[in-house]
Amino acid sequence: MWREWGKDRRVSDVLPEAEGHLLLPTPESRTEVRSFAQRAYEDYNHGAPRLYHLNILIRFNVLNAISRNAALVGFTAEGPCCPLDKHCPSLPWADPRSRPYPDWFHPTALRISVRHHPWIDLVPFPRMRDSILRAVGDDLLDHKALGIDVLNVQDNGCNAASLIIWDDAWDPRGWEASVPFLRKWAWLLQGCPGLLEATNSWRQKMGERKIAS
Repeated sequence: MWREWGKDRRVSDVLPEAEGHLLLPTPESRTEVRSFAQRAYEDYNHGAPRLYHLNILIRFNVLNAISRNAALVGFTAEGPCCPLDKHCPSLPWADPRSRPYPDWFHPTALRISVRHHPWIDLVPFPRMRDSILRAVGDDLLDHKALGIDVLNVQDNGCNAASLIIWDDAWDPRGWEASVPFLRKWAWLLQGCPGLLEATNSWRQKMGERKIAS
């Protein structure tokens, strides 16, 4: 039942070794989320999953995905919680040849010139990242509000704006956006088809209607 329900409702297994909780800003929030994830994993492992874990698990999985991408490009676990800019001496992009990772994580001109929170660099959609950075640079967007929808690990209900991770965190094809997310942030996604294409691919696999661009 859990497997079929999880398939329909967009949740993947919680990995006990995941370090997404380390990206949270306070020791209290890290402990709380880590404890919740451990309980959810144990319930699942014992064949007794709880339905009310779903929404938080979805968000925790996204946090873990961001953590994995941080490790991929060379950030420490806590690094993405500290605002960085082009003057930061520890940027892993200083020599891309020293750490192989997919081309779509390579920095763009906007990545280097616009001060922003590093979690933006860890979403595997370069056009979307540039759209976000352009809006931040033009003072059209408080990226903290977007960050709450992407990284906040709280149960905001089934109709909340959120991202969903189905597969490898580094692979754009492994991501999906909820319908409320696509509606809320549509203006940021114009000209950035990657996320919508990935979303529609997963919706098609689930027998759901595609979302028009």
